[in-house]
Amino acid sequence: MHVCCAWYHTASHVLGMPSPVSGALSLRTQADLRSYAHRLLSARKSDYSKRFKKMDVYDNPRKPFVHVWPIHIPGGFLPRMTRLRLHGIDWTNTNRNGVFYKYLSSYSSVLYLSMDRCSFRTGREFRRIIDALPSLADLSLSNITLQYPPIPEPVPSLVTARYKKLKAITADEPDSLPSSIHDSGHGEAVSMAGALDMCAVYSSISELHLDLSYFPSVPSLLKRLLHFPQLHDLQMNGAFQPDQGIGHADTDASHVEYTLPRGLLLLRIGESSALQLLRLLSTSHACSILENLHLHLESRPSAEFVLCVTDILRLCGPRLKLFDWEANGEVVPQLKANMSLKRLYVMLNHVTQRLWKIQRILNTVLSDITSTRLEEVWIDICLDSLEQAQTAITETFERANTPDSTFAFHSILSRSIFASLPYVGGHQGVHIKVSFTTDELPWSIPGRKRKLFMLAIKFHMLALFAPWLDRGVLELRFWPDPDGEE
Repeated sequence: MHVCCAWYHTASHVLGMPSPVSGALSLRTQADLRSYAHRLLSARKSDYSKRFKKMDVYDNPRKPFVHVWPIHIPGGFLPRMTRLRLHGIDWTNTNRNGVFYKYLSSYSSVLYLSMDRCSFRTGREFRRIIDALPSLADLSLSNITLQYPPIPEPVPSLVTARYKKLKAITADEPDSLPSSIHDSGHGEAVSMAGALDMCAVYSSISELHLDLSYFPSVPSLLKRLLHFPQLHDLQMNGAFQPDQGIGHADTDASHVEYTLPRGLLLLRIGESSALQLLRLLSTSHACSILENLHLHLESRPSAEFVLCVTDILRLCGPRLKLFDWEANGEVVPQLKANMSLKRLYVMLNHVTQRLWKIQRILNTVLSDITSTRLEEVWIDICLDSLEQAQTAITETFERANTPDSTFAFHSILSRSIFASLPYVGGHQGVHIKVSFTTDELPWSIPGRKRKLFMLAIKFHMLALFAPWLDRGVLELRFWPDPDGEE
């Protein structure tokens, strides 16, 4: 059966139009490329092209088309597109001529580029794609492979004009692809150490988001971070993998002198890797400009880890403006040295459901605060699942809210340190939430008993925080809400 070409292109575009909500254009085959090119060319004067904000290009290994995609769909066809994702490019057996990069540079509105599972012969080809996008500000990399290992290059002393706009690099968690590529002979998976070496020319980078599994050791990581003197925020997750076999191991295990940027975020990081990192950075030099510290653990911190973090906080002293702590259990590092703290975020998971423990946590955190500049405080306490109903309810309130303990707690709230707390509104003020870790509580505390349990906790918390509630500087929240409807 033969179908009219003009009818085919028109019908395929009408049926395949992206929704205005998603605004995404997806190319997976040569047919997709021809169809979208025809539609965009015929609708250049309409609003059709303006709906696209994102383009996903998945190269086809059997019939590659990415090398001609920007020629058929120049950037001028998509004036509002800001996000570009390239997936599955394999240029290990071909040479790209200058025409491709010339047309790629027409995508002047692209701010975000993501490259996933892409293979190149050399690091130069990898960088030519980055350099061709004149407005690129944010680069995301995952599973990049090279046929030939990257050659370390000297870090330029001056940042040329074409590199000034690139501000952020993200290295996502690697998957199983590198081993399959290596087995197929297409190339060698690049450790993020190698990828950062290739990106050393972009010394204007101010944000790095890195997965530690790309690095065999702390010195290997710190050595690459020296490439980025303008780094402002550093986010890391995962764990070091000395035997993960991706790329070439860094054999230089000597200590690297490094100064942390103003913002450090360790997110979902293993304690062992975090300790390795923090031990080397527990110096006055390393913490000399650190202002924002975020530490999110997925486990209960050891005493050694808490002491190490406390030492970092001490070294930061009054320079620290923000501290964000998330962990399992009831321990929070000491904050007494941070006299200029403005924002404090504490989230404790799997806390034993005892009111005296909740009170002890609040007592410890609030007693440690020495800053008169607090603008917002968020304390989120997630309780473990309840035990047997009567036992839990009886023991929860033991040793809590005696007249002496309430008076002592009110004395903490009445310290002159807290005289300037702002009224609650938006993100300002003090916000405290007590909830259960699991959405569904055990059958032993169903319905009404569950609410009675939280109602009793709320009653005691209202008594504890009466001074701040009267001042309007505190918001208390509970889940399940004992005053809410079933």
